[in-house]
Amino acid sequence: MKIEHSQMDKHGRILIPSNIRNSLNYKQGDTFVIRAINDELHIVSINKEIKAAQELFKKYNANANSAVDEFLDSRRIDANNENKEFTLDE
Repeated sequence: MKIEHSQMDKHGRILIPSNIRNSLNYKQGDTFVIRAINDELHIVSINKEIKAAQELFKKYNANANSAVDEFLDSRRIDANNENKEFTLDE
């Protein structure tokens, strides 16, 4: 890995050298999560953070149905019960 350096300008901006941006596939307009960890600056694309969170969630929720599927199943049961009640009253 080649070591690069950059400077902070008067507006607090730091340029990420192009070879690093290219190797990480960072593009203009990308959004990042920035953290200070042990006196170091960590910059990670929001897309990578989302994928990591999704993988973590899958790991702990591997056998469960999706929340959307559970909600829709619940609504179907409620609607079916309402239809039964309505037809019984006629």
